[in-house]
Amino acid sequence: MKKDFMKAMFLMLCAVFAFTFTACSDDDDPADDAATQVAGAYTGTLNVYMEASGDEPVATDTKTITLAKNTENSVNLTIQNFTLAVMGMDVNLGNVLISNCALAGSNGAYSFSGSTELKGVEVPLTETQSATIDCTVNFRNATVDGKTLTLPLTVDDVVLNSLPLNLGITVNFTGTK
Repeated sequence: MKKDFMKAMFLMLCAVFAFTFTACSDDDDPADDAATQVAGAYTGTLNVYMEASGDEPVATDTKTITLAKNTENSVNLTIQNFTLAVMGMDVNLGNVLISNCALAGSNGAYSFSGSTELKGVEVPLTETQSATIDCTVNFRNATVDGKTLTLPLTVDDVVLNSLPLNLGITVNFTGTK
């Protein structure tokens, strides 16, 4: 009888260990959140258009635009050294950061929007003179589909040395990660 009791205890102990070890699998990787999926550096072509130029870009540049994870469902967008050709001048708006762009979508296809105001950007006119520019950089319905970023931007509310300008600046970027 003592032998049967020992066998039963041994079998129960084996069963407990078997259930314990099968429940501890570590190969269940969590799915990446939206921001992790779209985060990265996208290199591509940035085309700048002005209302007066019609369908012809006034400037074309190769750029890298960075999307960095902010939260699980939002990113920060950065354009380094954002330069526009305006009325024959290169206008460097500096590094543009648009924070907390909320992501919508799923399965690798996401859209987002955002804007930022730039104030007091110094733009050299000649070697000895400069002007101050204020403007708003907006984008609506930017998309990331797989590894491709499509970003339509507008530069609005342009004020040059307190003089409002209606330039109709549109910027289109398409790049890949």
